[in-house]
Amino acid sequence: MQEDFNDFLPARLFDAHAHLYRKLDKKPAAFKVGDEVGWETWRATVERHVGAGRLAGGLFFASPSQALDPHAANDWLLAQLRDRPDSRALLLSTPDGDPDDPLFADPAVVGFKVYHCFAAEQPTWEATPDKYIPEWAWQVADQRGWVITLHMVRERALADAENQRYIREHAERYPRATLILAHAARGFNYRNTQKGLAGLRRLENIRFDMSAICESQALTAIL
Repeated sequence: MQEDFNDFLPARLFDAHAHLYRKLDKKPAAFKVGDEVGWETWRATVERHVGAGRLAGGLFFASPSQALDPHAANDWLLAQLRDRPDSRALLLSTPDGDPDDPLFADPAVVGFKVYHCFAAEQPTWEATPDKYIPEWAWQVADQRGWVITLHMVRERALADAENQRYIREHAERYPRATLILAHAARGFNYRNTQKGLAGLRRLENIRFDMSAICESQALTAIL
């Protein structure tokens, strides 16, 4: 497969959305390779597709799950990135997390990963961002110039009025924090991304990653 990409990919790649995780943090049925998927497993697996020596590092976070202990998962993640100067970490952040977590001092940490499964309301797939993103995470990110990676939910994703309102209000309130809208703003249905983009124009601290997006329309709309 990697031969097909040699004339397309740049010489060096940075993976902007990568999960490292352990079997004890996830349902066993969802786990396919050993007891851990750590940094070395990530590198070996991705290199099968892009070729050896092309990876320059990544932005890593634990894999969210209601069953895990976020602090323990974050601590293990940072241990994986010791002596990996080209890689960075986002800490899983929950509504009941510690706004003064000592892990903030780790030089690999550059922000937070937030996820709907930590919302108290059910079903969490319909939770608005304020139900699972603590306000202190925005405050810390703004103070430190950090990022927050958001995999938004709700049926219409970026086209949802509540998602739109929240993103705009917080991006304007915390201009030194950068919000990364994961999966092309959850653009699995690209029409939702196309419809919602106009409301985010002129916000200088919004970014997008393209993790898991297999069709071009959402990416083309963003560009």
